[in-house]
Amino acid sequence: PPTALSMRIEGSVTVSALKDLAIIYLIPEGTTVAKGDVLVRFDPGKYEAQLDEANAALAVSEADLLKAETDVEAQKQRLQSEVARFQMEARYAQLDLDDLKKRPLPNDLAQVKMEARRAQLASQNAEAKRKALPALVQKGFITPDTLTDAELRALEARTVLQAAQFNLERVMAGATPAELERAQIRREEATFALNKAQSGMDSQVQSFGASVAREKANIQRSKKLILTAETKLKVQEIKAPREGLVVYAKASDKSNDKVSLGVVAYEGQTILYLPNLSTIVADTEVNEVDIGKVQVGGPVDLEFDSFPGAVLHGTVMKIGSLAKMKQTP
Repeated sequence: PPTALSMRIEGSVTVSALKDLAIIYLIPEGTTVAKGDVLVRFDPGKYEAQLDEANAALAVSEADLLKAETDVEAQKQRLQSEVARFQMEARYAQLDLDDLKKRPLPNDLAQVKMEARRAQLASQNAEAKRKALPALVQKGFITPDTLTDAELRALEARTVLQAAQFNLERVMAGATPAELERAQIRREEATFALNKAQSGMDSQVQSFGASVAREKANIQRSKKLILTAETKLKVQEIKAPREGLVVYAKASDKSNDKVSLGVVAYEGQTILYLPNLSTIVADTEVNEVDIGKVQVGGPVDLEFDSFPGAVLHGTVMKIGSLAKMKQTP
């Protein structure tokens, strides 16, 4: 006969909170439930607020991204315009320097030669008229004023001829060292400004690109927050994974109070248990004299002193592998 007996339930299911939410419905303790019955409902207000905040943050981030992209495009166009202007100035400076080095240019030389020749002919003609007029004045054919006017015209023609000859000599001499030096300096200044603008454009474009990347990262972060909140909102209730008897768990390890309505369960906290009463395991001790009669799978009848006449029928599930010495008083 058995010398000791203890009873325990086999296969209890633990039901835990999946999110940090307040409990607004809790099935009464002691209720026998079927699979799929609602055990717990949570207040979704916390994650609804988080979802609203995440949606608002997403809208702001999308607006900021649009502004950043617009700013980047505007700045790119401005920088490209500046670079194009510096390129043009550098090109013009190079062309001016090349022209100076090629002096005298054929067209310029032909032009000043023609002007000098025209001025020479005009001066010769004016001088010839001036020389012929004094005799006519003496004969009374013309007035002295006419002679004076002719002398002034001859002087003016000589002045124009001198200017034309000086210009011819200047053109034939080509560019002066001072002109070449000034042109060289202008080209170097234009080239330096161009290089500075190009390098500055690259760094500024990278900076603008960083702001766009930052706003894109903010959008991705907001979308993840939205997805998290939406996922948590889906878990508003817990259903029974199987049939069983509802047994509340303790609210904390520091007290014997059980979980109740209004409690804010933290993620992973045990809320209740679902023991299956269809299978009850009895642990007992059998004298070594009788152990040979016990076999796994064999029938067993249990009788209790506290319930006279009651008999529970079962099956042997397992036999211990170690013997236990029992002290006899």
